[in-house]
Amino acid sequence: VNCAPIAGRFSRSETNFVADIVNTLAQTINPAVTERGVNRLGPSDAWLPGDLFVETHPLFRGFVVILFKPGAKISRRRKKYCILHNAYCIMFENFAICNMQYLRVSEDIFQAFPDAILGVIVFQGIDNRGENPEILSMLRKEESHTVQRFATNPINEHPHISPWREAYRKFGAKPKDYPSSIENLIRRVSKGHQLRHINLLVDLYNTISLRHIVPVGGEDLDQTQGDIHLTFAGASEPPVTLLGEPDPRSPKPGEVIYKDDLGALCRRWNWKEADRTKFSEQTVHGFLVIEGLPPVGPPLVEQAIGELFTLVKSYCGGELKKGIVHTAKREMAL
Repeated sequence: VNCAPIAGRFSRSETNFVADIVNTLAQTINPAVTERGVNRLGPSDAWLPGDLFVETHPLFRGFVVILFKPGAKISRRRKKYCILHNAYCIMFENFAICNMQYLRVSEDIFQAFPDAILGVIVFQGIDNRGENPEILSMLRKEESHTVQRFATNPINEHPHISPWREAYRKFGAKPKDYPSSIENLIRRVSKGHQLRHINLLVDLYNTISLRHIVPVGGEDLDQTQGDIHLTFAGASEPPVTLLGEPDPRSPKPGEVIYKDDLGALCRRWNWKEADRTKFSEQTVHGFLVIEGLPPVGPPLVEQAIGELFTLVKSYCGGELKKGIVHTAKREMAL
């Protein structure tokens, strides 16, 4: 496999990506090979220096994966290793991951919010067209439960909502003027307003958002450029047109934003998203994210992301994968 030249070191994610390629290849050639695959690097493992990565695999009699920098050639010692072990040899020459897109959370975010957690679903090839009465029925059911749940309980005191108000204050946004997406959603529904149909993805994530009282959103990856970052806004962020707003405005320095190479995708963490990357009926490739701050932690986020994964797969089809991003795992391939 000839790729663009590599610079520096193989990162942990690059090494694990190669492990995934090899495991997939092995199971494609021999589906019986499922119990043991190429090792992935865990949280406590060091990643490898740039010139060489070698792993064995139980496909038939095994094979060796060797990654070379530009111009490098397999040594006699490596050839002897392959011969002795009757091993297949796969050479990834000039290895680099050039076109992979990542969701990355900056270190500063986890310094300010160490227990923040994201549940992420990446999808490709879905069908987001039309309206589904089953989905709308589920949504109406959750709306009814929400009205009953908050009939006598103050919304801003709910343990899943008050931490977002505090987080907004921490980065300089008044929650009264800029409520989090989940507070805004609950307030609308608790007043008896039905959420209008937008598209299948929005109907599904609103259902899960109401059910678990957590912020849920997402972006159309075909409308993005470069990696997606959850970070603090800098002093010179480009203006962005938000949903429902006629004119573009720049994020305030220090507010939490999702951004790509072109600008902000969502302002004030989850307050309002950009028009550019909104889901539409034409969306086929994108990601969904469920956000949690304590007391919302891994168990609830994993439950919610699992339910949303099942719903999207059932009603929209396509290829999906899910994962969790937190302080010990700050990025995910999209």
